[in-house]
Amino acid sequence: MRDLSLHQTQPNRDKKKVVIRNEQEKHILKQFNSSIEVVRQKDEIIQFLSAHGQSTLEIRQSQIILLMSALDLYIHDIVKYCIIQKFNGNQTKTKQYKELLIPMQSVELAIQNPESSDWLDEVITSINQYKSFTSYGKIKNQLEAVGLKSKKFNELVLKTESDFGVSDLIEKLRSLRNRLAHQDQESINSLGSELTEEKINQYIGFIYQLVQDIHQTIIELD
Repeated sequence: MRDLSLHQTQPNRDKKKVVIRNEQEKHILKQFNSSIEVVRQKDEIIQFLSAHGQSTLEIRQSQIILLMSALDLYIHDIVKYCIIQKFNGNQTKTKQYKELLIPMQSVELAIQNPESSDWLDEVITSINQYKSFTSYGKIKNQLEAVGLKSKKFNELVLKTESDFGVSDLIEKLRSLRNRLAHQDQESINSLGSELTEEKINQYIGFIYQLVQDIHQTIIELD
């Protein structure tokens, strides 16, 4: 079994600057980056509470929940963006795109408004609104559905794999997030070893860099 401890983990690869081709792509990434900054800013609260001898567990708990929520929202937004880009003829249409089921009410609306794709935005939001994209398998499936081919995704994963172990760590964080969100306080207290300042900062860095890599790959799709 792979050791998921991040105690010795140190990113050792060059960070590439993400090149943005249009404002919508920029907005999606900016929104994610802003969410990550909110998570990081909670360190100031933790330092204040620690200095006054108060517990910081609830704040650290919230960091994990917000971190995974930021990842979930990013996947929702980038998938919706890619589907609309394909509809508008700006990206190659995938098999999954062609098999997307559209309600007749939305089809009628599309026919009545041929110059607009707002209806498609609403359809995708409706289809995915109750779905969570925080597991490795679901993230992979969603990205493949919008054109990030399995081989390319595997290359992306392998690039990060040497640093962290992407699939296992995403599953670990998803499980940790769910336990923190749904268990009683006594059970949460038992997870304290997973919520040290060092580990949380490494978790944040991992999710942040993973999304930067995904985004760079997505915007290069034709």
